[in-house]
Amino acid sequence: MSHPHRGIFVPVLAYDDLNDLFVARSAVERAAMVEVLAHGVPAATIAALEQVLGQMELAIQAHEWSGVVAADLRFHELIVEASGSPRLTRMHNTLSGETRLGFKPTRRRRRWRGRASGTRRCPR
Repeated sequence: MSHPHRGIFVPVLAYDDLNDLFVARSAVERAAMVEVLAHGVPAATIAALEQVLGQMELAIQAHEWSGVVAADLRFHELIVEASGSPRLTRMHNTLSGETRLGFKPTRRRRRWRGRASGTRRCPR
């Protein structure tokens, strides 16, 4: 959220917010898959999906969890883009952006955890 002369504030998401995001993303991704299955998948899309899966596997082996999450999100983005629907793609991009904001990497524990509810001001 942007407030004139007060900076930018990033909403901090609670568990229920993240769950809602996953429900919404699932609906968009399901709709995209229906379109993809109806029209087929171009060879270039299959190659890109395979490449992302390879990146995800390398990230898993290296315990680079931010890389795993990035590859997972990219995999789903490719499927939605393959649907050919600009609206599904826009909705998915919005939901994916919110999903990225909802996760905070913790280096000590090497796992992802959702943030508590509220808001946090971004440092300048």
